[in-house]
Amino acid sequence: MYSPHDMPVLPVALARDTIIECIFEMRFKAAHAGIADLLPGIVFGKNPDRFKNVMTLPLGQVPRLVREQNAQLNAQFKYMPTTTLEGAQARMMFGDHSVAVSFVKPYAGWTKVKPMILEFMKTVLETNLTGVPERYGLKYVNLLKEGSDPFDLGQTRVQIELGDFPRRVGAPVAVHAEIDLNGCIAIVDVATGGKVTIPGRGEETGVVIAVDTVRNAVGSDAITELQDALETLHETEKAVFFGLIDESALQKLGPRYPTAN
Repeated sequence: MYSPHDMPVLPVALARDTIIECIFEMRFKAAHAGIADLLPGIVFGKNPDRFKNVMTLPLGQVPRLVREQNAQLNAQFKYMPTTTLEGAQARMMFGDHSVAVSFVKPYAGWTKVKPMILEFMKTVLETNLTGVPERYGLKYVNLLKEGSDPFDLGQTRVQIELGDFPRRVGAPVAVHAEIDLNGCIAIVDVATGGKVTIPGRGEETGVVIAVDTVRNAVGSDAITELQDALETLHETEKAVFFGLIDESALQKLGPRYPTAN
């Protein structure tokens, strides 16, 4: 079994960063009705320099009563955001049972992103509107462009066989799988020929690797638990992502390793 003690030394950064977006999400069991309407104003009031616009998302245009009375809609969209706060460095999204914060390219690095997550989530938790946290999740979306073309799966250590049949050259491939590691579940999606839109840069194509690492909440003191949860989620996500990258592709990205004390 793969344990934290077996993990190799992982890079702390890449000279050619692959991160397109980083999203942290916190889900709640028994949130106060209407938190998606109440929290944006509270968070904005405490962070007026970080957020500029409040926007209602498409799901937010569907009346809450309709969503709650329709069992299918409620199950499908229970954790989906209805309102968002837009800022230069971060975007926060609020739903009836979840709050998330997103950081897009250029990624500022974990040492800067983690304190912002803690600050924003502490503001949310101190309102006592959320109820008890149910789950924490940290998702990174990466784009690899080190192959011969956007469909080159050889940049990764993902191997696909279709019996004795060869895959068609230039045809997209999509893989969805889950990994148990460090008490977390890492939900992995790999797609060749993926297209992403990067603000200020337009559209880029390559192999998309998304790792969504989730862990159930277990303690009653969410603010204290969040510190440990974030580190565990981050280290687990890194282990999975770098474990999926081919060594030659990794060297092209310019890995930077922690310096010895």
